[in-house]
Amino acid sequence: MEKDLFLETMSIENNMSNTEDNNENYTPDEEEIVDAISFMLSCSKQDLKDSWVRISSEWDVNSVIRVHKDLCDNNRITELVDSF
Repeated sequence: MEKDLFLETMSIENNMSNTEDNNENYTPDEEEIVDAISFMLSCSKQDLKDSWVRISSEWDVNSVIRVHKDLCDNNRITELVDSF
């Protein structure tokens, strides 16, 4: 399971790095990042998935990585991965 999670994470990060080259992604301010993280740590599994899909496709890579780290630190990443 940990290996699968690691491989999924690496794949996501690689895709985000490729997207970064387009330089078209939104850069949220600090408050928006904190609000998103707070929401994603307590929302339903479906809302977690929907939020991740939106954030990972719209936000700049550094902001996405920050959200990802918080999801990992708070064990929500497993729920997220399981929903795909």
